[in-house]
Amino acid sequence: FIKAKKLLKINGTISIKIISGSMEPVIRVNDQVTVKSINEPLEPFDIIVYKSDRELICHYVKHIDRHITQGDNNLVQTRGLNAFADDVPVHFDDILGVVVSHKISAWRKLLLIWAIR
Repeated sequence: FIKAKKLLKINGTISIKIISGSMEPVIRVNDQVTVKSINEPLEPFDIIVYKSDRELICHYVKHIDRHITQGDNNLVQTRGLNAFADDVPVHFDDILGVVVSHKISAWRKLLLIWAIR
């Protein structure tokens, strides 16, 4: 994560190979995604890359600052497109950047909104 963060700062963007199908069909296994630093506020349905305990994860933003723990309101709730549950909330400090090479279509956004009601 630290090495990727440094490369991102030097180059402006980095490319990361996806190894799971959690974001299919938008991002498929073995796709390369382009990640850039976050320069604007995150929005729901942005796709981000963040660190977990063991690896980098590429999931979409479900909402920001809704799950607030005592004394901490810098949390982002994420989820994979094929997941049945939300991920553990992510701290902004653990986010590498936002994916700029792939986007969730308006149609898929509507399906997700309908599905999570």
